[in-house]
Amino acid sequence: MKMGKSLKKNIRLLSIILFTMLYGCAKSSSVQVSPDKKLKLQAFTKDGFVQFKILSHDNKVLFKQKNAVSAYHRWSIEWVNNNTVLLKSSDVGNFFWKKKSNDIWLKQRANIAVSPDGKYIVIASWENRRKRIIKLKIGKPDLKLKLKLNIEAYENICSLPADNIVVSDIDGRLSWKKPGLIKLKGNKYIYTWEKKSNGVWIMLPQKTKTNNPTH
Repeated sequence: MKMGKSLKKNIRLLSIILFTMLYGCAKSSSVQVSPDKKLKLQAFTKDGFVQFKILSHDNKVLFKQKNAVSAYHRWSIEWVNNNTVLLKSSDVGNFFWKKKSNDIWLKQRANIAVSPDGKYIVIASWENRRKRIIKLKIGKPDLKLKLKLNIEAYENICSLPADNIVVSDIDGRLSWKKPGLIKLKGNKYIYTWEKKSNGVWIMLPQKTKTNNPTH
């Protein structure tokens, strides 16, 4: 029995080592150039975690993120635009890092958008994951926990009427055009909600067709 446990432990250890060598190392030399060619994104694994750096065009390190997510799960990283990096993890979900200045990049969950004044958030989640039907909530960040951008706790204020909107995923869909105006990019249309003077949010009847129906 002891021999069986030892063998099982050794096999598990070998599996972890092989996974790290085959999967983690494959990512260690990943370098991507931003769309405007001014910045570089270098991702690598260290001590079982994914880490990344933002570098200038002449390879000066501007920002470094340590221990972003576990390297023992599926992950990928990419530029969304010149000021935003998206890190996807099958372990803890997806996160944006958004540029505030060259050396400050703020972390934010990818299914959340923060209002321009920082007072409110809109959160996307699944109403029906199998049918890809989305639901939205307006909330207030719990500033006592200092989770303004990486939201884990919030006070729910209301839900938006989005039960019939179908999307391929929930990340990167939401944006605030101003404190009282929210937009959501669906698979076929862009939807807009406006906050009225009585505090009620309504969906505007006008819909704009998306240029990219799948995302």
